[in-house]
Amino acid sequence: MSDILLVSDLATGGAAVACGRAYEGMRRAAAYRVMWLAADGADGSGTVSANAWPSLRCLVAERMVRRFSRLRRIASAVRLAANEECVLRAIRGQPELRLVNIHNIHERMSFSLLEKLPKHTPLVWTLHDMWPLTGFCSYSYGCEKYLDGCRGDCPEQSRAVVDQEREWQRRHSFYCRNKERLAFVAPSEWLTKCARRRLGDDIRVECIPYSLDLEVFRPVLDRMTCRRVLGLPDMPIVLAGAQLPGEKRKGMAMLIDSVARLRQRVGNSFGVVLFGNYREDRKLPPDWILLGTVKDEALLNLYYNSADVFVMPSMADNFPNTLLEATAAGTPSVTFDVGGCPEIIRDNLNGFVTGCGDVEGLVSGMERILTADPGSAAELRANCRRIAEEEYALGIQAGRYQELFSELMERGS
Repeated sequence: MSDILLVSDLATGGAAVACGRAYEGMRRAAAYRVMWLAADGADGSGTVSANAWPSLRCLVAERMVRRFSRLRRIASAVRLAANEECVLRAIRGQPELRLVNIHNIHERMSFSLLEKLPKHTPLVWTLHDMWPLTGFCSYSYGCEKYLDGCRGDCPEQSRAVVDQEREWQRRHSFYCRNKERLAFVAPSEWLTKCARRRLGDDIRVECIPYSLDLEVFRPVLDRMTCRRVLGLPDMPIVLAGAQLPGEKRKGMAMLIDSVARLRQRVGNSFGVVLFGNYREDRKLPPDWILLGTVKDEALLNLYYNSADVFVMPSMADNFPNTLLEATAAGTPSVTFDVGGCPEIIRDNLNGFVTGCGDVEGLVSGMERILTADPGSAAELRANCRRIAEEEYALGIQAGRYQELFSELMERGS
């Protein structure tokens, strides 16, 4: 039985990693009984799969999806409804439940899940992107129509599977009806400001940054030793990666361009290592080292330790786990000034930040780190670890969540 239930769509991916770390911090704090419930893809990382509570209707729906998978929109709706029903059955199986903490749901469920949750249970929605604030999109890319209704032409019109304006109104109405038991948590100041502008003063929005296990992500060995252990070339390493580095907003084209320009300046004196589920390797330079998905965090930490610089050219992001991981490992980063990235990477302190889309700025940042004198390089790495210890420990995040949960549960009791 659980007092606090964390609900997510998946057990893998960037949002799920952040959810899992929040769960681990709460579990260690032992202030409440906590369970993490995922609609799909439980992998032994602490999650409980909602598919453990299937109903006959869900099983029939799954067979229909398999049989009629060519009817994509219908199949998707059937699958979403089945996932939601499994999650709701699991929630009903927690008679002592006192609060639900929603994380990402839009990959495997829909907004209707919130409308079906127990009516008087406090809800905390942790924002991993902008989806709960808009009528459809996960990132608005500068469009501000989400602030007052998503009316008119939508930049995402070609991809939308719902009427954005109607969906926006539906969500807004739910938020207004439930504002006494509802709070939002954003991990970045950037997304906190977006949420407060969208939701107004009557709905609570708190900023609680992500966390990570500082005993896993930490400086361990000198870079040359790490490279030998990992079989990497004995030269400076530029590291990059994401769960899906080929996703357009992750800026892979700009990474390729910036590395090519850097080689024009300093020659072939460095290697490039890329991790993540990148399926278009034919477009990458042949001398890049592709790791694929690195699931073991201790191994991933070794790759961060082997690198001189981590590069993240994302065009839109919230509070990237990879920047946190590199920072905790003592590896300086170069990134664009988007979302919460400059909140993690402070320009000229633990890395370098440049304007969104400024490839030349990426090149300059990488060159400054690769050619830094030993004293300056050591200072960058020390600043990385200090920031991680002061701001991103599991216990810091868990303590702030505990304060919020306690207040909401006391109000509702």
